[in-house]
Amino acid sequence: MPAADAEAARACAFITAEIDRLSSVVTSLLEFARPLHLEPRPVSVRELFDRAALLAEGELAAKGARLGRDESPALPAVKADPDLLSQVLLGLLANAAEAVPFGGDVTLAARARDGAVELVVEDSGPGIPAELRDRVFEPFFTTRPRGIGLGLAVARQVIEAHGGRIEAGERPGGGARLTLRLPAAGDSAVAA
Repeated sequence: MPAADAEAARACAFITAEIDRLSSVVTSLLEFARPLHLEPRPVSVRELFDRAALLAEGELAAKGARLGRDESPALPAVKADPDLLSQVLLGLLANAAEAVPFGGDVTLAARARDGAVELVVEDSGPGIPAELRDRVFEPFFTTRPRGIGLGLAVARQVIEAHGGRIEAGERPGGGARLTLRLPAAGDSAVAA
C-alpha cells in the first residue's frame, strides 16, 4: 500500500480496530463460559491495589483521571486468587475511566467490616441509575453503544467464587460506587 494513500490507511486502521474489538468480545465470552480455577492465598489489599493501579494507569491517564486511594492502615489480608481479583479491579477501573469526564476522579478504597474486607471503586462520572444497579451484573446487559455486557457479569462470577459479593451503588456527591465484599483471610493480618 502506498504511504500516501490516506483512504487505504483509514481502512486499515478501521480493520485493525475492529479486529481488536472482536478479539475482546471473544475473550470476554470465553472468560464468562470457562469454569473458574481459583488459586487462593492470603494477599494484601495494598498488593491488589498496586497491581490494578499499575495496569489501569494508561486508561486513567488517557482520560486525565486522578486516582485516589483510601486504605485503612492495617487491613486483614483477603484469601483470594490475586490474578483473578486484579482482573476484576482492573475492569472496574477501566469502567470508571470510561465513565468519568476528562480530569475526573477515581478512587480505590478499602476497609474491614464484620470479618470481611470491602474493596470499593468509585468514580465521579454520571453514576448508575438506581433501576439498573442490579441489572448491570446480568450477562449481555449493557448501556454502552459498543459494550457487550460481560465485564460486570464476569466480575460477579469471580467475586462469588471467592465467597464474596459485589454491589453497585452511588458515590456520595454523585458517580458510581462498586463494592466488593470478600472474606478476610483469617488471622493473616498484613499491612494494607
